[in-house]
Amino acid sequence: MGWASIHTAAAQEVLPTASSYELQCARMEAASAISMIGVIMGDCARDYLDLSGGIWIGDQPAVLALFFNTGRNLLTQSAARRRLNACSPGMTVTLDISQNPMARWVSANLSRFAEFRTNPAPPSGTYAQVIVE
Repeated sequence: MGWASIHTAAAQEVLPTASSYELQCARMEAASAISMIGVIMGDCARDYLDLSGGIWIGDQPAVLALFFNTGRNLLTQSAARRRLNACSPGMTVTLDISQNPMARWVSANLSRFAEFRTNPAPPSGTYAQVIVE
């Protein structure tokens, strides 16, 4: 299926009661696959916010793509490193996506999807924004 596909294990986390057949169908249908990707990326944004001590990545598609593609371990490691440097109100944090082909593709092609983009509002109390490098 290529980029933006969901592995069975990740799909099962989103749809824990689905049978193997239902998971396969959900992964192959665009509407349900997009919905599952949204759930996973939303979880990434909330988890990074909590684990980093206040860094909001929810409005950075390339960063979300990085963590969607690489998984929970890199997200946890990155957030832990960032937590060591205390955030302050209005702070800007730079995150490097250059090591991941999917994240680079999203960054390079984001303008192609501008008409579909939404900008989620950061949760209250968020004090660090992200710049993608």
